[in-house]
Amino acid sequence: MSYLASRPLVVLSDVHLSEMGGRDTGRDLGRLIQRHPGYEIVLAGDVFDFSLDPPKTDPAASVRRLLDRHRELGAALRGHLGSGGHATMIAGNHDAAAGEPRVREAVLAALGLNRSAPLSISPWFVRRGGVHVEHGHVYDPDNAPVHPLAPWSVDREPLGVALTRRFLAPTRAFSFAHEREATPLNVAADLSTRLSLPAGPPASHPACTRTSA
Repeated sequence: MSYLASRPLVVLSDVHLSEMGGRDTGRDLGRLIQRHPGYEIVLAGDVFDFSLDPPKTDPAASVRRLLDRHRELGAALRGHLGSGGHATMIAGNHDAAAGEPRVREAVLAALGLNRSAPLSISPWFVRRGGVHVEHGHVYDPDNAPVHPLAPWSVDREPLGVALTRRFLAPTRAFSFAHEREATPLNVAADLSTRLSLPAGPPASHPACTRTSA
């Protein structure tokens, strides 16, 4: 049995920390981490919501800002990693760049830790003994990446994320969608119908380009 497979796990996802939301969620997440010393904390996707940032925003800069905003979470992670705990970040559809080494380095820099800190990253999934953990967006046609192991790029984002970044976030409609438990695609289609606009995704995004017969 591997070193990590023998550790107890705390698995969580879809916290969606952003600069738009309040600080309560980050504070509560920090308290959860503090209550589980020695555990492996698996952040299983969409803990950060980079899709609310403008298209050219560097995810590494975003994660530094978010950890500065949610200081109780940052302090809890720093204490956990510095006292024998382990943490793993798995990429989700709204924080796909979390599986990249440069985002890991940004997290560690924000926490004041060096590269040897026990923080792992995965662009897709992890297995701990008989436990398989992934975010699950690869099975959703609106949010699946080109390939789970393909490097993240804002120009290759799936339709749901592209609509969130280019439509829901700039118009502040993200809360509207969550209150109604609607997907970005459903919100766009509903507003298109209400406004009598031609249905269909924005042609400016590569994933949405139409071809004529």
